[in-house]
Amino acid sequence: MNCPSCGLYLPSPVYRCPRCNQPLSTSTESTAARQQLFQPSTGNYVPGNQPESPPAKTLFRHPQMQVGEPGTAQPFTQTHSQPRASNATGQSPAYSQPWQPSSPPASWNAASQPLPPSPMPTWNATSQPLQFSPAPNWKLNQPLQSSPVAGTLRRSSMVNQRNRSGRKRKQTFIWVGVSICVLLLVTLAGYVFVQNYNQATVTQPALIYPTPVPTLPALKVTDPQTLYQQAIVRKPLLTDKLAAQDSYDWEPVNTNASGKCTFTGQALHATSVQGNQAVLCLEQALQFDNIAFQAQVTIRQGDTAGLVIRSNKTGEQLYLFGITTTGRYLLASAQKKTGEQTKVIAGGLSPAIQQGLNQPNQLTIIARQQTLYLYVNGQYLTKVNDATASKGQVGFFSGDSQHNVPEAAFNQSHVWGI
Repeated sequence: MNCPSCGLYLPSPVYRCPRCNQPLSTSTESTAARQQLFQPSTGNYVPGNQPESPPAKTLFRHPQMQVGEPGTAQPFTQTHSQPRASNATGQSPAYSQPWQPSSPPASWNAASQPLPPSPMPTWNATSQPLQFSPAPNWKLNQPLQSSPVAGTLRRSSMVNQRNRSGRKRKQTFIWVGVSICVLLLVTLAGYVFVQNYNQATVTQPALIYPTPVPTLPALKVTDPQTLYQQAIVRKPLLTDKLAAQDSYDWEPVNTNASGKCTFTGQALHATSVQGNQAVLCLEQALQFDNIAFQAQVTIRQGDTAGLVIRSNKTGEQLYLFGITTTGRYLLASAQKKTGEQTKVIAGGLSPAIQQGLNQPNQLTIIARQQTLYLYVNGQYLTKVNDATASKGQVGFFSGDSQHNVPEAAFNQSHVWGI
């Protein structure tokens, strides 16, 4: 049916037009008659009757209806370029012909022709419960971006995630750096320990004195110069350049802690801090009896320096062969038994001695039984017979007759058996 005022197409009869609010039926008798058909006992409507109800919520308009002036309906023709979906019968509706209403709606009277009521469905909540559609099994990985605030929250969460990942990387780098530093420190400590252990292992044999070399058969010659020449070509019992401390263990003795023996400039230096006392540097490894002892002597300070033979451990019994800066030589002895002071048993001037400080001179003393032979720079000086000592250690001394601080350097030492 169509509304007589506005021409709105209505699929079912209603009492008021939902568009223009015009009553479609004003008969109170028909309304009262329809209300009598309601059965309150069952709460249902009798089929074929329709109570007064509010306007329908769903509006329908025929696709071919155009509304013009109130009370008129203007047909129109609409042709679609593409076919629309088919209806329930499977046939697509055609819109090439205009729609013609079956009867004019203006001649309808609600009092004389009541509307046939539409059947209302009988629904019982007890017998027919509501059917709920299953909830979709999905969820959002990220919150919905419904406003700029949500976007800001998402960006802030992403920034926080990046900051956390950055902090984790920094912590990882820090731990790796600390581990590397600890490993380097441990490696360095191990290296230092191994080096010290190796040095201790190397220097430990320095305390083990060398084994004495067997002495060759004694020389039978009596000429001092021939004896010297034959002695220095034999296999040495001791050879030491005196460049550094070695297994012969050169130590100061009989100095009351006032003297010291040091290795400097490829030489052994015998130095005293007291001018009235000589300094003795003796080797602690071997003892010799009949030998030829030779070394190069250079006086740095003071006026006297030379060789020591047949000395005991304390330096209280020995022989001293030395030279002075003035070209003199001397042979002195010390006797432990009598407690006598060092006494000179031979001496004199020699042109073979290079005079002055820092002048190297090669001294050689040959001790065969009780006879002592003295040589300077390969030249024979004199011989002396003395029975003060028969064997002992060899070494060096430095001193000064004017009580000045003495110092002398020694190198290229040799000992031969005669």
